Formats: sequence, structure tokens, C-alpha cells
Amino acid sequence: IAISTLQRELLEGATALLAVAVLVPLALTIFAPAKGGHAARLRGRLRAAGGSAAAIFALAFLVVFREGFETVLFFQALLTDASAVAVLSGLGLGTLAVLLAGWAVLGLGRRLPVALLFKVTGALLAILSVVMTGAGIRGLQTAALLPATPVSWFPDNEVMQVWLGLFPVAEALAAQGAVLAIYAVALLWARRPSRAPLRV
Repeated sequence: IAISTLQRELLEGATALLAVAVLVPLALTIFAPAKGGHAARLRGRLRAAGGSAAAIFALAFLVVFREGFETVLFFQALLTDASAVAVLSGLGLGTLAVLLAGWAVLGLGRRLPVALLFKVTGALLAILSVVMTGAGIRGLQTAALLPATPVSWFPDNEVMQVWLGLFPVAEALAAQGAVLAIYAVALLWARRPSRAPLRV
């Protein structure tokens, strides 16, 4: 499908921001300490299914579908700004890494530090959401859908823009600051001291 440069930027920006809308709640869910964290929450959902094959199938389908939907969003965003060869090469390496990780999980069993794995994964998702927020806002600015206010105090560095999504424009930096603030509030809320119940 032939599209103009502005349409490409619009597609890239909108896709990136849609991916952020999926990433932020996912990262917050992984970091949530309630009832043992993400793994314990998934086990609780499986127990709540009551052994029903249909309920377990529906839960598994929704979990895999959500991950697949996120993957489609990420690859769509990549394909608007990179060659198909580079994206498919990354897909191949990623598939190999997933197979190796699956083999490690099945081979190591309980010796695998699952809690640490979820923390690292959550941190990577949080970083990715901040990067994609900047890229998404900048894409919409390039498509002339959002205003762009340059800031002189922030460095105009191509490496920072390509790899970190950090652009010297106020709107993108403000949006990324908002995403970071969401994570900071969630982290502070999770670390708040629990109050003992009042006894009469």
C-alpha cells in the first residue's frame, strides 16, 4: 500500500501510542505486589477457573492473544520505520531466544528465579513504554497533528532519538515525564507501609 510520508508518520505515531496504552498497564500488573505478584495472580486465576476446560482454554487464549496483539503492534511500528529484512532478522533471533528461554525454564524448573525474571521483564517494558511514548508523540508532530515546541536545554542527539526516543521538544518530554510519574506513583504506592487493623 503506497502511503505518503505524513501518513507513514501518523501510522507510526498512532501505533506506538497504542502500544504504550497496552504496555503501561501490563508493566504495572507485573510490578503489583498483591498476593505474590504476577505469577501468583495467574495461578489464582487458574484456580478460580475451577478445573473447567472451557474456562482454562478461554484464559489461556486471552493471555496468548494479548501477547500476540502486543507483538503485532510492535512489529507494525517497526515496519513503518525499518526494512523488512532487519525486522524479520530480529524476529528470527527473538524466536530463537524464546525457544532457548523455554528450554531453560523447562530444564531448570524451580531453580529459575521467577520473581527476578518478572522484575527484569517489567523494568524492560517500562523503559520500552517511555521510549515509544517519545517516538509516538514525535511521529504525530511530524504528521502535523500535534504542536512541537523546541526546548534549548535538552540535547539534540540522533542516538538518543533513535534508541531512547528522547527528542528536544516539550510535548514529547512532558508525555514521557507523565509515564514516568505513573510508574513512580505506583512504586511508592506499592512500598507504602501497611496499616495494622484497629482493635477496639
